[in-house]
Amino acid sequence: MKLQMIVILLVLSLTLVLMSCQKTTKPEDTPNVLDANTIVLSDAVMAQVQIEGSNLILPMNAETAALAEGKFIVGKPTATFPHGFLYKITGLDTILNESYILSYEPASLAEALKSGYVAFSQVLSPDRLASTQAALPGVKLIGGERGNFQFEIDAVLYDEDGNTSTTDDQVTFSGTADLDVTLAGYIHIRDNQLKGMRFTAKQDVVLNANVSNSVSFFNVNQDVLIFSQPFQPVIVYFGVFPLVLTPTLEVKLNLAGNAMVNLTMGYQYTNTATGGIEFKDNAWNPIHTITENASSSMANPLAFNVSYKASLKPEVGLLFYGIIGPSVAVGAFGEIIVDPAQTAWWQLWAGFFGQVSINTSVLFDDSTRLGPWELFNTRFLVVQSTSPIQGTLSGLVKDAVTQQGLSGVSVSAYKNNDLVGSGTSDAQGQFSFDLNAGTGYRVTFTKEGYYAVNYNNVNVPGNQVTNLETIMQIDLTYTGTGTINGYIYNALNGQPVDNVNLVFRAGVNTQTGNISGDTTTNSSGFYTISMLNTGNFTVEASRADYVTTYFNVVVIGGQTISGQNGVITPVLDASEIRIVLTWGASPSDLDSHITGPHPGGGRFHVYYAYSDFSYNSELYCSLDYDDVSSYGPETITIYNQTGGLYRYSVHDYTNRYSTSSYALSNSSATVRVYFGSTLVQTFHVPTNEIGTLWTVFELFDNQIVPKNIMSNESNPGDITKGNKTDGALLLELPQK
Repeated sequence: MKLQMIVILLVLSLTLVLMSCQKTTKPEDTPNVLDANTIVLSDAVMAQVQIEGSNLILPMNAETAALAEGKFIVGKPTATFPHGFLYKITGLDTILNESYILSYEPASLAEALKSGYVAFSQVLSPDRLASTQAALPGVKLIGGERGNFQFEIDAVLYDEDGNTSTTDDQVTFSGTADLDVTLAGYIHIRDNQLKGMRFTAKQDVVLNANVSNSVSFFNVNQDVLIFSQPFQPVIVYFGVFPLVLTPTLEVKLNLAGNAMVNLTMGYQYTNTATGGIEFKDNAWNPIHTITENASSSMANPLAFNVSYKASLKPEVGLLFYGIIGPSVAVGAFGEIIVDPAQTAWWQLWAGFFGQVSINTSVLFDDSTRLGPWELFNTRFLVVQSTSPIQGTLSGLVKDAVTQQGLSGVSVSAYKNNDLVGSGTSDAQGQFSFDLNAGTGYRVTFTKEGYYAVNYNNVNVPGNQVTNLETIMQIDLTYTGTGTINGYIYNALNGQPVDNVNLVFRAGVNTQTGNISGDTTTNSSGFYTISMLNTGNFTVEASRADYVTTYFNVVVIGGQTISGQNGVITPVLDASEIRIVLTWGASPSDLDSHITGPHPGGGRFHVYYAYSDFSYNSELYCSLDYDDVSSYGPETITIYNQTGGLYRYSVHDYTNRYSTSSYALSNSSATVRVYFGSTLVQTFHVPTNEIGTLWTVFELFDNQIVPKNIMSNESNPGDITKGNKTDGALLLELPQK
């Protein structure tokens, strides 16, 4: 029994000793042992190694006598092999008993090493770069006080026409980027297996940037390479076994998003980020830490619906014997968002992102490329608007009988019955005042001796002028009821439409609520209605297979007012867009023009001389109806919308040679835009302005940006994008 107890105690003691030894064994204590088949070539032999086609030529001597198929050879960098090499011999022959000729393939560390541990740490500096030459004009790498790498940047991120000599169609990035990079890691091999590996790149970034765009751009997401260079190799040793590491640095700028107007954003950003990857317990895991700070001197942007970001993306890689291994990219960005519908209508964000990937083939016999893994991707608010955005409400009031401008009219804007803005019409009947951007305003027009007018459902976007339809105010002497009549026309062919239901509601642009009367067009598309009280009314026009639309009419007591016509459009497919132009008796001929992206490159232009645009036998856009004798309709349909900018304009063909004409401005021109079977926006021509071209709006990806620009063009128009012109498309118009 005593002997059994002694044996048990001895076994327990031995077990505890072994467990204690296991606990104190560290990876860095692993002995560096070559695989039995590994040959480390001396500097003298490496200097004589040559390349012939896909083979290596090695001298025959005592050192190379052990070469054989299946063995591994490793060597340090030479002029012929700037990254050194680690190869497995796949074939061996001799040349005249003087040289060996080898076929080979890349080998892995776990194949060539029985066991070993190596750690490395390297602060990267410009003096170890192969070259300091930047990859992009306007970028310089200089020595900086704040960082080992300081980039001075004055680069173009986006150039619409690809011509660098034209600068009015570009997005530019200017400023400085300071960068410190430190690499660190270890590799642990035991029994020809990778047991542990760690690689990290610590980056300290200080970014001072100004991003400015002078052109609209859409769905852009592009990288611009500004710098890409390797460093001189770093050699670390598993005993006598050389591990040749070559760091690389690649820096990109990125532009992503949309902008439909000019703006500049400026921001300052700093971060310290460590990103990397670790192999432990037979699993790969990304590792990271991050700290950040940002500020901005940005003022209120004059912009509409903008969302884009500009990024600096440094990527640090590590080559093993010239073969890419791990790489870490850690970037910083500034993002501007402008949305006039929000209370904080503009915001500047800063953020950071990082990812890591690794090619494992150089570590063990596996060609797997792992990743990229996302390390982090987050952003934080730097600064935002502190006051509401405002828009301008503008229009004209006329006496409904004399058609003369009406002065002294009080114009008041209400939101939820609260007075939020007001103005007074001038001697010509013009009014204009600012109020906070918003939707659903009610605007009233009052003047002693006249009936009051309510203009309902008024939307006012920020940083823009909203032109109301001309208001016809009626003298109080015209009491009682009156009669009106007119025709309802088909927007596609200008023909009258029968059996259209017409519902009348009091007020301008009143689309819901109490009904004051109703009627239906006859077989000739004609309607008439009596017994409506004096005032302004909105007509809702509807019929099966047509899109419901609205137009305004005036009823004067004791009178019959004819020619109060409307236009209705057949139902569209959900993806189609229709633009319908109507106007008054003068001028007789207004023309619709639209330019858009050509799928084959460049831009197309549809107008009266080129009424259809097709590509590969598919109709993309058409001028469906061209009216030359007043009133309209004049209709354009986009049947197939492609990515890019569309621009719609109205040209006064009648007065195209005049430089002082008010005819277009005073034509009561109205443009209605339909998306599928919905009327989405209505535009009214700016009043009392000189001009023969009304640039109405731009369109991208179903987003409408009002322009409402009046200009004089005798040739006959200037359709603009930023400061660039498509006027050449309009210079040689044929006569009608």
